[in-house]
Amino acid sequence: MEHAKTWDADRTDIVQKVTRRQIPFVGICYLIAYIDRQNVSYAKLQMVGDLGLSEYAYGLGASLFFITTSCSRCPATSSWRRWARAAGSPAS
Repeated sequence: MEHAKTWDADRTDIVQKVTRRQIPFVGICYLIAYIDRQNVSYAKLQMVGDLGLSEYAYGLGASLFFITTSCSRCPATSSWRRWARAAGSPAS
């Protein structure tokens, strides 16, 4: 019975340590991704005129950016869940 209590205490310490280190990193990554998505829409204001892009070319580029971002979210989420489950994270 003592071994189970020690295991739970060790696991709690590990989860807290990982949480303290990972949450700020994930938050910064999310902020950068959000800023990057916003920059695509703000870039249109001058990029279309400066580069001589047509509305179609800009729309195609923005669509490709959105599609690749959307497609990369599913594998990233599933791999995160797999990793969290293997690590024994309570968030899985």
